[in-house]
Amino acid sequence: MPLRRKDAIIIPGTGGPFRPAVPHLHFVLTECDASGKVLLAPVGSCKGNSDRSCVLAELDHSFIRHESIILYAYFCLKVEGRLWADVKRGTIAQLEPASDVLFAKILAGLRVSQFSLPGCRWMIRRPVCDSTDHTAATTHALMATRSAGAVQLPRIAM
Repeated sequence: MPLRRKDAIIIPGTGGPFRPAVPHLHFVLTECDASGKVLLAPVGSCKGNSDRSCVLAELDHSFIRHESIILYAYFCLKVEGRLWADVKRGTIAQLEPASDVLFAKILAGLRVSQFSLPGCRWMIRRPVCDSTDHTAATTHALMATRSAGAVQLPRIAM
């Protein structure tokens, strides 16, 4: 069964520049877009001057062991098929999905975080378009510029 909105996965090698080997929890925020990609929200430890737009506690998800945050500046697009293949191989661990309350909390933080990509905020304020309707998809498409170039972000259904 492919990855769906609210799914939680642990991706190895996502620990950042100081601890690159450390795996981190990610939540899937969207269904696949027309190019087969999903938008992921990474979780990290809450430190001194962290973005506290969405603080997670131990009770929010079974993987969380201490105060953590959603890292809005590090949202990423990944090919769902590759992620799912890694889940089947056991390279990526799949955990229980986010609860409805947790998922709403993540989306609410996305709206207020100063570190959210503008395109992500735009996506949750607009109605969802059918990715097979190329007119609507073209009208509602948003290009977000990242260091790797421009990528089309998938729509988030509320």
